[in-house]
Amino acid sequence: MQCWRTAFNDANMYANEAAAKVNLDVEVLCRWFGDSMLQQPIHIADLRRASVVDLLRLLDYPNDYVPVLTRATSTTKDQPTTERVDLVDKVALKKRLARSYLVELLDRARIV
Repeated sequence: MQCWRTAFNDANMYANEAAAKVNLDVEVLCRWFGDSMLQQPIHIADLRRASVVDLLRLLDYPNDYVPVLTRATSTTKDQPTTERVDLVDKVALKKRLARSYLVELLDRARIV
């Protein structure tokens, strides 16, 4: 928590953090990602159950933030299933995958 306060130079009430916050809207997203956001998203039905092929497509995307079109199930019975665009931070994903791989190797070494 202290690192967070130091990074924003906030002694109290998170005023500088609030000032640094960027609210994403269509204009900002289009400026950052251009047409790729809306015209070239990766289609993955459920990000929690992405296949190896899906992960490879994510990692090969030419930007650090990958637009992913997913199907969002509605919370009520009357509403149909909709699609939404999620952003995946590719750098964070690589770190998580590398850590999972190393933990798995460590577990295998303990078994042998």
